[in-house]
Amino acid sequence: MSSIAVLPLENASSDPSDSDYLADGITQSVIMRLAQVGLRLTPWESVRRFKGSKVEPRDVARELNVDAVLLGTFQIAEERILTRLTLVEADSGIIVWAEEFEESYQDLFRMQRRIAEGAATSLKRSLSGEEEKALATPESTSVEAYDLYMQGSYLLHQEGRESTAVSLDYFTRAVELDPELVEAHVGIGAVYGTRYHFGWGSGPSSLERAASSYRRALALDPGSMSARRGLLLLSFFKGESEAVLEQGRLAAQSGRADDVETLLTRAQSLHYGGFTELSLEPYRRVIQNSD
Repeated sequence: MSSIAVLPLENASSDPSDSDYLADGITQSVIMRLAQVGLRLTPWESVRRFKGSKVEPRDVARELNVDAVLLGTFQIAEERILTRLTLVEADSGIIVWAEEFEESYQDLFRMQRRIAEGAATSLKRSLSGEEEKALATPESTSVEAYDLYMQGSYLLHQEGRESTAVSLDYFTRAVELDPELVEAHVGIGAVYGTRYHFGWGSGPSSLERAASSYRRALALDPGSMSARRGLLLLSFFKGESEAVLEQGRLAAQSGRADDVETLLTRAQSLHYGGFTELSLEPYRRVIQNSD
């Protein structure tokens, strides 16, 4: 099995509204970790529509064109996090791995690592030293910073003017605690880019702030495709087609050729760069690999 869809965790907490962001954040972390060990992962943008739905794993696997589906529940109470995970093989419907994890909130990164290791080992049977190292690398040096990032991301995805404004505060506080938290810098860039796009900000200065945040993210992680897509979109807003295409070329150099995030970045660079026909092939490959 080489491809997997990680579905949004079902929040079974007594007050889900207070911790929904954390359930989504853990799901996204597991997706990002598993993508680093040579597995083909369905992006969060494609699986989040299943949030809150009762689904049959085999049906989801067929729809998303994957070999396996990971699903489960999340619960937090008195600073303890409990997750129950099940990995289902698409063809047979057989449960190939199931486990329960309980950790303190401060050991969130340990829980995310254990989940990713369990799923990866079940899918690949064995992991190289480099793959084990990738799975063990925490998202941040600070649980508090990562929590702020997750809250900001949750609000940003609500796509409202007020929620977008509030998300900026969370992202900013996150990078104050951990200046090297790449995704928080991407989040800041996305906020300012969104403000410019919808006319909620201060015009060109929003573009400059967005670009600065995306460039900071890429300085920390040249392989950040979300930052590259952010920059190419800003270049499109400014009518700079060559700069749009350059981000696609850089994505091809720094990412895996069959990686969905890399393919999407290349497709968007060709599309927004004025080569719509050439963008169709990478778009088709994105659809084949993630939808």
